[in-house]
Amino acid sequence: MTSYRSWNDGTSDASLKVTSGKGGRIIVAHAGSRKTGLADGAAWVFVCKKNSGDYHVEMNSTPWLKWLEESALPKILSGVLVIDRAPYHLLRNETTRPAASRFRKDQFAYWLEVHDLVLAEWGPHWRNTCTRAVLKSRAVENRPSPRYLVQDMAARFDVLLLISPVAHPELNPIEMVWGTVKMALKRANTSFSLVTLRSMAEVEFVTFTAEVSNKYEDHAIEQETYDGAVDEVCAEVEAAFNGEKDDDEVEGSMDGDSEDESGSEDGGQEEEMGGSMSE
Repeated sequence: MTSYRSWNDGTSDASLKVTSGKGGRIIVAHAGSRKTGLADGAAWVFVCKKNSGDYHVEMNSTPWLKWLEESALPKILSGVLVIDRAPYHLLRNETTRPAASRFRKDQFAYWLEVHDLVLAEWGPHWRNTCTRAVLKSRAVENRPSPRYLVQDMAARFDVLLLISPVAHPELNPIEMVWGTVKMALKRANTSFSLVTLRSMAEVEFVTFTAEVSNKYEDHAIEQETYDGAVDEVCAEVEAAFNGEKDDDEVEGSMDGDSEDESGSEDGGQEEEMGGSMSE
C-alpha cells in the first residue's frame, strides 16, 4: 500500500523500493456518527498474525461481535448500524437455525422436538413409524425466519440494523471512509513497517472530520433513494409490458405530466450512523 511514482533528475535510477505486497497486513474496523464523525474509542486496528491472503482467517464472528458490544455499539446508542453480508456478520441465532438437508432421521426428529413441531397425529411411537422423508418435509415446511446474533445485540443498544444488499457497497458510508483512509495511507507509507502503518491508520481516523463523514452518509442515502426510484419505474414499465397497465398509466409517460401538489416539505432526520467493515 504505497504510491509507486518517484522523481529524479535523470542522472540515477534511484526510486522508492516497493515491496511485493505479500507480507503482513493490518485489519481495521470502525464506527461513527453524524455528530462526531468516526467515534473516539471505536477503532479496532490489529496486525494479522497469519500470513494468509484471506483476512477472514482472523476476522470472524467471535472477535467482531466482541468489538461491537464493547467498542462500537455503545458509541452509537439509538442510532443505525449498516453492515454488509459478510458471513461473520450474519451468524444465526441457534433458535432460528434451520434443519440441514443432510440430517439423518434421528437429527430431524431431535430438531422437530426442540422446535415443538411434532404432530399429535403421528402417535407416541412416531420416531419409529415416521420416515426420514416425512420428518424432513415437516422441517422444511416450518423453516424458521433467520435471526442473527448481531440483531439481538443491536437491539440491546436500541440500534437499528440495516443489512445492505449483496454487491452494493455504495449503500454503506463506511466503504467511502475506507477508500479515503487507504488512499491517504498509500501516499504516506514509505517505510513499509506494519507498526508504522498501524499508527498511521489510527492517526488518520482521529483526523477524519464529521463534515466528511456526513458527506459520505448523505451520498449513501441519496444513492438508496435513487435506487428506490429506479425500482418503482422498472416495476411500472414491466407492468405495462405485461399488459397490466396502459401506456398512459405509466408515471412519467409523454401523454401527461404529474405534479406533487401536497405542498409538503422534506423533513430531515439525523441519526447516528455506524458502519462496520474490515479491510
